[in-house]
Amino acid sequence: MDTEPELAMITSNRVLIVDSDTVSRQKWSRMLEIMGLGVSQAGSAEEALAQLELVEADLTFFDLPLPDMSDPELLHQARQRSPEMIIIIRSGRPTIESTVAAIKVGAIDYLIGLIDSKRVVDTITGALRNRAREHERQNELISQQVESYLERSHFDRDAPADAMPPDRQLIARSQYRLDRKSRQFTVGGESGTTIELTKGEVDVLAALMNRTGSAMSCHKIVLTAFRYDAPEHEAQSVVRPYISRLRRKLRDAGLDQQLISTVRGRGYMFVDLC
Repeated sequence: MDTEPELAMITSNRVLIVDSDTVSRQKWSRMLEIMGLGVSQAGSAEEALAQLELVEADLTFFDLPLPDMSDPELLHQARQRSPEMIIIIRSGRPTIESTVAAIKVGAIDYLIGLIDSKRVVDTITGALRNRAREHERQNELISQQVESYLERSHFDRDAPADAMPPDRQLIARSQYRLDRKSRQFTVGGESGTTIELTKGEVDVLAALMNRTGSAMSCHKIVLTAFRYDAPEHEAQSVVRPYISRLRRKLRDAGLDQQLISTVRGRGYMFVDLC
């Protein structure tokens, strides 16, 4: 059984289920949707390829064969459309050709014969979790390098407090207070809960709190927090580890992690829950 933190790792992922059997396709799709995943369906090879042209899937599950295209051709075209997509295959009638094609496109699993729904769902969610963990490790390394740079540099740190705009040193929103100089985030006033933050965490949280109630893209967060103009995909690698660590610190302090909310397709937002 997936725990809530494990599910949170993958709920932003999109899955495409490709199966000519409507009942099976809808059953698997529904089970994944209940877990919070975004799911699309295709009943033919042509429909699957058309969907991959429009929406980039994180993972596609192929139940082969399909009547309108050979397995090798379908898998080849699917991989061309989405080079980074995870591919999982189930086949009731495996052949040498389809097996070789699966290897060529880098399918991570090849299920043969009758497979129960739980195994299908576990295979899909397990693959997504493994990739999410790998991305998290990679992003954490990037984040550590950014943090190291911030600590070594003189970026804002050595400027006298009275020379900086007040909103850069102290940010207060309702019951929330972020002191950038002491690197502390406090909830509930002087007798409330205080969390110690790193410089990078402070800068990211400050960017969000300055736009309380408004979603910020990762590009905008990096530009505001670190004065670095990065494309969105690069900025995501920098910001996501900070968001993960901030939420973990909120959780460990007994605070609501939803203070930092994910807005699908738009980025992150600081939400005033008081």
